[in-house]
Amino acid sequence: MEDSLTTNVHLQNFDKGLKARSLGEQLATLSLTASLLEDHPIPMFVNAVVMRLAEAFRDGSNALRQQVVRAITECCAQLSLVFSGNEILKRVIHVSHSNDPDARRLTLEMLRGLAPIVSEDKRAHHLILQSLNSSYEPEFRSAARAMAGFTAISSEFSETVMPAVSTLLLSPSNSYQRKAELINIFASMKASMGTVQKVFSLAQMMLDTCENPWLVTLIIQSTTALAEATRYTVPQQISILLSACQSKSIDTWIPCLQNLQVLTKHAHLWTDEQIKTLFQLQSHFENGSDFVHATFLDILISFSRHARPVQLTYIADNLEQFGGQCSLTSTADRIRFLELCCLIFIAHPSKMTLPSHITMGYVGVLDAEYSTCMAKRLMRSIYLFLTHPSAPPEDMTTLLTSLISLDPSFPHLPLLIEMFAALVNQLPSTSQSLQEWAQYILQEKYKSRHHSALCFIVLAPFAPIPSPLPFCPANGYDSYSIARTALRNGHWRNVAKKYLANISLNKLSIECRAWVEGLHCLAASQIEQFTVEELQNQIEQLENAHSVFQKTAGSQSHSPFFFPMRLVDCLLQQSLGYETILSGFNTVMWYVDEQASTIQIKQILHDSEQYLSRSNQIWADLCNSAFGSDAASLHWMSLQHAASSLILNFIKNWMGKISTSSSLSSLVPTKENVAAQQLRGLIAWIKPQLDGICAGPMNEANVRRSIDILNRLATHPICLPKWFFQQKRVVEIKLFVSKISASGDLQVPSSAQPMPLQVDGSIHVADSAIQIHSLIITAKIQPMRHNEERTYQQRTVEPTERNLFSAQFMFQFKQSCYVELSVEFIDESSRRKWKSPSTLSFRVPIGNEL
Repeated sequence: MEDSLTTNVHLQNFDKGLKARSLGEQLATLSLTASLLEDHPIPMFVNAVVMRLAEAFRDGSNALRQQVVRAITECCAQLSLVFSGNEILKRVIHVSHSNDPDARRLTLEMLRGLAPIVSEDKRAHHLILQSLNSSYEPEFRSAARAMAGFTAISSEFSETVMPAVSTLLLSPSNSYQRKAELINIFASMKASMGTVQKVFSLAQMMLDTCENPWLVTLIIQSTTALAEATRYTVPQQISILLSACQSKSIDTWIPCLQNLQVLTKHAHLWTDEQIKTLFQLQSHFENGSDFVHATFLDILISFSRHARPVQLTYIADNLEQFGGQCSLTSTADRIRFLELCCLIFIAHPSKMTLPSHITMGYVGVLDAEYSTCMAKRLMRSIYLFLTHPSAPPEDMTTLLTSLISLDPSFPHLPLLIEMFAALVNQLPSTSQSLQEWAQYILQEKYKSRHHSALCFIVLAPFAPIPSPLPFCPANGYDSYSIARTALRNGHWRNVAKKYLANISLNKLSIECRAWVEGLHCLAASQIEQFTVEELQNQIEQLENAHSVFQKTAGSQSHSPFFFPMRLVDCLLQQSLGYETILSGFNTVMWYVDEQASTIQIKQILHDSEQYLSRSNQIWADLCNSAFGSDAASLHWMSLQHAASSLILNFIKNWMGKISTSSSLSSLVPTKENVAAQQLRGLIAWIKPQLDGICAGPMNEANVRRSIDILNRLATHPICLPKWFFQQKRVVEIKLFVSKISASGDLQVPSSAQPMPLQVDGSIHVADSAIQIHSLIITAKIQPMRHNEERTYQQRTVEPTERNLFSAQFMFQFKQSCYVELSVEFIDESSRRKWKSPSTLSFRVPIGNEL
């Protein structure tokens, strides 16, 4: 907590600066207001500073008042801490009684800045309404801006101001500029359902009578923003826009269509009649410009992308007729129409009877001239078509052949390469042909220079490696990039190890050198045969990699080496478990005595269980602590955890222990990459095999079957996820306990009485869109005597608007112990629990240990 003496000194200096004789010194003091409040967000201090600003506004000149308004606007984030809004407003309102119109204008600007704390005050409401009738234009504009600030917060004020706003907007004597200022308030208005309906009724009246295209555009934009904010008025706004498209002049078509495109994001709110009307607008736009046709097609595309399949039935039934009627004179419009056809085909593959026409359409536009923007849309559309399960194989072959046959001088070759890289990661059946194409392009176009996307295609996941490799890295970075791709695609020993060994470590920093050394050991750990010797070599390499990563990461959970260290540790424990099983089973198969064999098998399984249980727990921790990772990485880790759980449960079941079942039904995303497809297929094959072994006796046949299953799993190539290389910490949580001394001990006054302990924390998010719903703070108390059991306490708290939180614990320490605080959080969007790497540990000495 801030020392009150420090804040008093800051307040005295601030007060002294505001009361200085020279205007320059006063303005200099005001310029520091925002940083001062940001550094000291204490309610008492913030309230006192804002009170001083209000007094300076009341007593100062207009030049000083202008700077006060700016200062208030800059520190709006801290105004929520102010608690003397009534007194502050009293000082500000005093200036409004002046005969100086500029002083009244500045008062309104000040009210706009103070809206978060005085939005419900009737005096402010009255002043704003009174100034709307001012003949002084600057005062009117300030009143309109103040009204916008108040209506965005106060639904009561929105209801109060509507009659006056309606009168001004419908009055023919008011200028278009004034009406525009008033219309803008609707976009951010917070209002009740009745007030919102009044706004839409007013907007409809204005659209029926207004002939000014600029004003019509403003009305449409403001009501669309209001509809998006309220959601329940989206259907009403759609009807207004569709009606305007049919009745208004050509000048208003574009804004109407652009706002309709905004509302396609809420496709589930469209009615069947509105969808039909939208689709039939094509005939109404026959005389429109090329931009009108393009915008209309973009609306249909956006709607098809967001709508449910059942909503696209009418469009699917009439698409061929629409294509014949629609004017597709430009290549860009043809690409748009093909994109629409592709989306309809994805939603209704059974209704789309002519997918070959789509294929021919794609082939027909490839050689035409079009912009880079349209090329991106074309490649994205082709990718969606090729990766859809219902795409006919013959059409896929035709289209793929045409794409591969394009000349290396194709102007959009980089986009084509990116699309092929995504395709080879989705459809393993395309690997061979695309690998040959990529090698040809590397030699013809890039002269064997490094290209990351072409490298990805050549080293396609689970595809044979061409020999020799067509790579000529020019420097260490190129070698690392090739090795990174190989590690991501499962080619560790044969490719990644070779190129990592070519990197000169002499000029690298300590961290970069450790990273390359660790990756080299990791690449060397891949096995191709399931033998004890291979597993022992794998264990040695994984231990080396873990040692390198651990030495660099240390205890810093936010280090970029921490996740790789944990993943390597997981693979190491897994390998130790497999080596224990294989070496033991190789001995058991020579046993003649069946009873002795059974006892030995159970002992082997028991010895391996500790390693596999540790590995399974790490996989679970990695899944639960990867908040912010890409969906593919998280899905891959979930599959690895499922495979680990499957083996662990098999071992427990075969020993006669109770185990938990693992299910994969909730782990299937919309589209899986090749690595996930292969791993899921392996898990699907393993599960019934293990169930059959568990149901049978512990004999030689089942031992051999289990070795075969572990062989398939252990030699399965691992494709490291993107999160391994690119970790983006989007949430960082810090914990604070004020009673901890400099030595790291908690000061305990007495062991006889319970002791309250407050844990404070802050949340730092990299993206403002991320919201934390709640946090779970766990305190683990571990007595220093090893024979004593550890205890736990948990508290669930919700963060404040400023992402701060506080948890209250009550402890009674009867003996010396260690306390470790850990944090889990639930994000607002998925409501999933995530584990934060942030921890705080301290010692609690009692008695003689003080």
